[in-house]
Amino acid sequence: MIVRHRGWAVAVLIAALGLGCHAAEDDPKGQAGELSDPVRRENAIFNLKGIYAETLAANAGDRNSTEVKAVTDVIVAPLTEAYLAYPEDRINGLAILDLLEEMQDPRSLPALIEALNWRTEVSEDHAIRAAQTIQAMEVPAAERPKVIEALARSLERITDSRSQDNKMRVAMIRALGSLKDKGATEILTTIATKQDEKQNFLINRLAAQQLGELRDPSAIPALIKVTLSTMSANIFAATC
Repeated sequence: MIVRHRGWAVAVLIAALGLGCHAAEDDPKGQAGELSDPVRRENAIFNLKGIYAETLAANAGDRNSTEVKAVTDVIVAPLTEAYLAYPEDRINGLAILDLLEEMQDPRSLPALIEALNWRTEVSEDHAIRAAQTIQAMEVPAAERPKVIEALARSLERITDSRSQDNKMRVAMIRALGSLKDKGATEILTTIATKQDEKQNFLINRLAAQQLGELRDPSAIPALIKVTLSTMSANIFAATC
């Protein structure tokens, strides 16, 4: 009987020690360290979201404040690494992307670029979130060529007209326009002038709008073509 009680006592002690090894909920470094644990990952992401949101709110939404930047500096790399290291964990991957969108930190670009490599019926929502994050952040000039390349590659793979396809198109086209880089002219021109029954004409117009905002003289022929096509469509609709 005494031996049995001692066995229970040892088990309780081990459990208590195990619980004591968990990072505190308000410890960003500790929680970031738990992202590699498949059992604790979901809870770690939840806690990191709470830490970041509370710190951002306490600093009037200023992402450049000392306190907010201190949290970002600790967690952005582990979040990015976790997204890249565990591609099979799609649910937590999307949660990571949600937090990266809140942070808007260019150091997360490796994860965002990887998220743009979407798979049909699997990770379109990841690609949409990545494009929305790129649109919201200030991408360094040196990073823009590879971001444009990733967005272009992702757009070229969209060949259907599902709701998810159109959501991806819109998010990626806007992301390209937000970069304010003439390197995006070619892919935007291709989309703006594309004649395909699986691409809604509103997508053409959105791409043309982003081209216009780039103010790249090489895009003028494409803009004229899109304008004439739109006028023709309007005339046809009015006469029917």
